[in-house]
Amino acid sequence: MESKPLRPSMKADYYSILEISPVATDEVAHAAYRALAKLYSDDGAKMRALNEAKETILDKDKREEYDAERKVKKGKIIGNYRVISEIAEGGFGTTMARASGVSPEMKCVIAVLTNLRPHPTIQHLRIADVAGHQVVVGDHYEKNTLGIFIPEGALVSDKLAEEMWIKGKLAGKQKNRVKASERDGVRSEGLFYGSRFWTLHEGQRVYQAGPSWNPHWKDGDDVTEEIGVTFKFA
Repeated sequence: MESKPLRPSMKADYYSILEISPVATDEVAHAAYRALAKLYSDDGAKMRALNEAKETILDKDKREEYDAERKVKKGKIIGNYRVISEIAEGGFGTTMARASGVSPEMKCVIAVLTNLRPHPTIQHLRIADVAGHQVVVGDHYEKNTLGIFIPEGALVSDKLAEEMWIKGKLAGKQKNRVKASERDGVRSEGLFYGSRFWTLHEGQRVYQAGPSWNPHWKDGDDVTEEIGVTFKFA
């Protein structure tokens, strides 16, 4: 199994290695370790990194020392960027991206769902990467599925929400705004609408195309207007 090169141990981000939030409980951290260890059991480098991260995060004293050195900033997300907590606390602030002159992403792009792995605590969910973001998706998607990444701040139409089984479950007064969320220590930074998904019929997988999917779309396309999405940041 091919893996990305790891950073030097002294600079390792153990929370990123375990794919959990810095405020995740020991139970979530342990579950994440078990899931990833099963996934990367044949990858020596990954397993060394996972074991090193587990030994620190699951040891109360080592974790406290690590967090103190790391100076964990809980912050919050505005747009697609983390607000530095010390600045944001008064209701004012700027994102690190805005401070460097980068605007938030305000578009829905076609991208491939990669690095699909088990959710540490919820059996029917998966964690994946798409368009440089981590998302939580249902287990009806397979890895390398092409689809639409819908980032935070997107206002989703009722039609699209119904197709994704999330109508009335989003943020905002109209319950239609995408907002980054965290559950059981796992962060999701947007939504994924796949080109196809599967359901079970008489014990067999039956594949269906997403109702709003256009087969002419390709990786990297901006389809914001075509799917009727607008943006609002709060």
